[in-house]
Amino acid sequence: GGGADFFGGGMGGNPGGFPGGGGRSRGRAGQDHEVSLSMSIENAFSGAKREIMVTDKQTGSTRTLEVNVPAGVRTGQKIRLKGQGGPGIMGGARGDVLLKIEVRNSARFRLEERDVFTFISVSPWVAALGGEADLKTLNGVLRVKIPAGATSGQKIRIKGKGFPKKNETPGDLYAEIRIVLPKTLTDRERELFAALAEASSFVPELED
Repeated sequence: GGGADFFGGGMGGNPGGFPGGGGRSRGRAGQDHEVSLSMSIENAFSGAKREIMVTDKQTGSTRTLEVNVPAGVRTGQKIRLKGQGGPGIMGGARGDVLLKIEVRNSARFRLEERDVFTFISVSPWVAALGGEADLKTLNGVLRVKIPAGATSGQKIRIKGKGFPKKNETPGDLYAEIRIVLPKTLTDRERELFAALAEASSFVPELED
């Protein structure tokens, strides 16, 4: 039948049949298929249902499979879907589908191993005096403390808020501070900034 051609005609290299003449042959498992699946970092973090298309290399026909991708998958990991590959030969089991994961970073979140990197917007007065600011994470908004004297580029580490891993401690979340000025100043804010400029002797150092 057509099953032998699915393996490129490879039936042990015996043109006259199987060893032993008319003896019974053992079934062979079907071919495994590898399918790539690209996911956003948000969906990879929380897990998601996805539909994939699997193409039979022999017939060219396609099948649609629904896959439950577990939370915390990372680029390069593979998910095995047993029995969803090519048909077996001589009564052998079907092959498997190997789902190769690719996680796409976003403008806000970047994944390295199991740690997630992002940024947090902080007002100049909170950066100078210390306080709190809202941080957008992969599973909601978190109120975090900002140390006094914080500078742009400084990172805050929040333990256990990175990517999850079954039966292990999740990675960490690192938020880079970005000091943000109001787009427009009220008269009172302009007055206070002018007073600060007059009172302060601070001059930023020249960077190398």
